[in-house]
Amino acid sequence: MAETDVEVEPMNKIFARVMELTTIVGLVVMIVPGLISLSGENVYVDPIHTVNNWDKSAEEFWHDAKGISIHGYDWIFENLERFDCISLFGVVILALAPMLSILAAIPSAPKIYKVILGIVAAELVFAIVRPLIMAGGGH
Repeated sequence: MAETDVEVEPMNKIFARVMELTTIVGLVVMIVPGLISLSGENVYVDPIHTVNNWDKSAEEFWHDAKGISIHGYDWIFENLERFDCISLFGVVILALAPMLSILAAIPSAPKIYKVILGIVAAELVFAIVRPLIMAGGGH
C-alpha cells in the first residue's frame, strides 16, 4: 500500500486530544478508586452486597443496600470520602468528555463549524441540566 499524507484541521486535532486526555483522566478516576473499593475498605456499599443485588432496579438496590430511598445525587456528595463514590466522578468526567472536547475545538473552528459546535454544545448543556431542574431527575 502506498503511504498517503492526510491533513487534519486544527479543530479536529484539538477535539481528539481533549477527548483522549479527558477519557484517560476519567478512566483513572473511575478505575483506581473502584479497584481499591473492591477490597471492601472505605466503601459506601459492601462489594459482596453489591454483587448479590446487582439484578435489582436502582430503587430496590438502594433500599436493600443502604435502606435509603434515592432522590437525586445528594448521597454521592455526602459520601465523597468513600472510594466507590469517588469512582463515580470518573463516570461524570467520561460523560463530560464530548462537551469539553467541543468547547475546546470551537475557538480554532471555521465560522460555520463554530455555529454548529455551539448548537451541539447548547444541546449537550440542556441534556445535562434538564434532569437536574425538571421533575424526576437523578434516578
